[in-house]
Amino acid sequence: MVSFYGSKSKITKWYPPPEHNTIIEPFAGMAAYALHYYDRAVYLVEQDDRVFAIWKFLLGQDPESYIREIPNRVKIGDRVSVMFPSDQYPAGFIEILRAECNHGTQGASGIHDQITKIGAHGWHRIKPRLRYWLPRIKHWKVIRGSYELAPNIEATWFIDPPYDNPAGRRYRHHDLDYTQLARWCRSRRGQVIVCENVGASWLSFQPLGPRRGIHSCYQVSKAVEAIWTNKSVDISV
Repeated sequence: MVSFYGSKSKITKWYPPPEHNTIIEPFAGMAAYALHYYDRAVYLVEQDDRVFAIWKFLLGQDPESYIREIPNRVKIGDRVSVMFPSDQYPAGFIEILRAECNHGTQGASGIHDQITKIGAHGWHRIKPRLRYWLPRIKHWKVIRGSYELAPNIEATWFIDPPYDNPAGRRYRHHDLDYTQLARWCRSRRGQVIVCENVGASWLSFQPLGPRRGIHSCYQVSKAVEAIWTNKSVDISV
């Protein structure tokens, strides 16, 4: 729905499907897993103020009145802050457009305001994409704050924290106690799916099938995804 650093949108189908009617993403980002099963009851928790602002805007009262103002085309070098001043438009609306300036940068450190070649090329897709998703997620709920605020209810937990590696440290919020996070993950009620890269050791992670991972035009090599789950599933195919 919105371009995001480390998005799982292209590999979500390889994760185990939800066993419960409720999905909780305590590191929400742009909630690629929940979007794959959007008709479930979905609870998101997000600590990053700018990402939370996106969800507040999307789940708010009247996002369409702002979406219709998005131009269909832009030029390379245009700036979001000039087109949509922050004193006139909701913060979450502006952050969505910044995410489209240069795909895959929202959530990472820095503020990306200038539209790049890749951003300009795909700009025309923003309005139809948002209009497609808005009626499908209007029942979702979002909580602002740390992952620990998620209610420990029977649910499918899709836990996708900043990874314990250099790529994970590119997120604006990446200071995690992974030993504590591992205990917290094990204590969740229901089905628990935890994401990482191969090589992480804070849980007993296994590769997500043969060489499956996130790849973008900004990477030289593909990072191999790994998961930990409290259920017995076959992830080798």
